[in-house]
Amino acid sequence: MRTTPTRQRAFTLIELLVVVAIIAILIGILLPSLGRARESAVDIKCKSNVRQIGIACLGYFNDYKDPAFLPIATRASQFAPWIKRRYRAITILEPYTDGNKEVFICPAASGVTSVLGWIDENGAIQDPINGNVAPIFPCDDVNDDGKFTMLDDLINEYWFNDSVPSTVSSGGRTYNIGISGQPLRLVARPTEVVMALDAIDWIPRHFGSRANTTWLPNAFQRTGECNAVMGDGRVESFNAVELTGRDRFGSQPNFENWGHNYPDGAISP
Repeated sequence: MRTTPTRQRAFTLIELLVVVAIIAILIGILLPSLGRARESAVDIKCKSNVRQIGIACLGYFNDYKDPAFLPIATRASQFAPWIKRRYRAITILEPYTDGNKEVFICPAASGVTSVLGWIDENGAIQDPINGNVAPIFPCDDVNDDGKFTMLDDLINEYWFNDSVPSTVSSGGRTYNIGISGQPLRLVARPTEVVMALDAIDWIPRHFGSRANTTWLPNAFQRTGECNAVMGDGRVESFNAVELTGRDRFGSQPNFENWGHNYPDGAISP
């Protein structure tokens, strides 16, 4: 007995459009959540790096009877100008990170927020607006091949406190300011010092609006966050407004002054 094959019913155009619309709605719902999840994962990785940097700094302190903050700003003699090279943090802390250079690479660093984003052929930062070139402090082309690679060179995506040490007199008293190479015993509040920050200076990398990323986008500066490791190894997050303010004890404005530079020198060791 011959059976007549069953004819499958095809989708109508309206049904296809409904399916497409449902898929589009689901994508619209899921994509922001996936984006936030990815952003959170990157932030967690960055905080892990910053925490490891803090642990490495504390290990560095423990190896000395008179511990001092990392000598990021140095000079050849007392008459020579100060030179700031933040890649020095890698060579100093490498023994305390088991040689892991990835600790110094922020996973959110890209474009205008990365030290590699503006490098020209001479290894300098190229300002995309007016063409000015500035020295690229956080990197060192170790093998001098004109290229920057993590394994061969010193690439540091994290800002390390390079404030120059000096002595200030106020109200008949003398006190010390500056962090680079400064003994902890001479710092007013060493636990409040920002040792490292996941930024080029203060440009935030996390959770900001990237609607305009051509050059230091204002919206990103206002809403973004930076992860920082403080003098006692704790990790904190700050937005741009907080970073340009004072610490909780009333230091001079801007994060590089926290913990050591106070208006009248009233707080001293």
